[in-house]
Amino acid sequence: MNKAVDLGLLIIRLGTGGSILVFRAFSHLAGGSQVWAQNGSFIFETGLNVTPEVAGLTIAVVEVLAGLMIVTGALFRTGTILLIVAMLPSLLYQVSSTTGTAYVGLESAFVSILLITVLLGLAVSGPGIFAMHPFRRAHSSGSDEQLPTFENLT
Repeated sequence: MNKAVDLGLLIIRLGTGGSILVFRAFSHLAGGSQVWAQNGSFIFETGLNVTPEVAGLTIAVVEVLAGLMIVTGALFRTGTILLIVAMLPSLLYQVSSTTGTAYVGLESAFVSILLITVLLGLAVSGPGIFAMHPFRRAHSSGSDEQLPTFENLT
């Protein structure tokens, strides 16, 4: 990829991951058991034997970790997939909770659909070269040989 594409991926990563951290993850994590119970209220419909508070706290922790992974580019694809999986129950709840017409439910799910689409695109494209690579070794031999990274292994 060229530098312009990598810069574009960096901008999208910082904007998406930063927004997730600031406007979603930190408020969900700091909200306490009331917010956790509200965010985890979907759990009864899944048949899992978990309290809504535990489900909501788990989602908040996943959002924080995935947001950090997206911003830094470290374990990037893992972070995007984790966030998509964490958002799917919310999306399904938004689509199914209509108030009279199906359009109202889809309208309320717009942001989730948009974010999942961006995350899928990022998962396919990868983080670009402006990312932290936790599995890259320091290279001191002086050659220009490209070392394998975690992203190249998957």
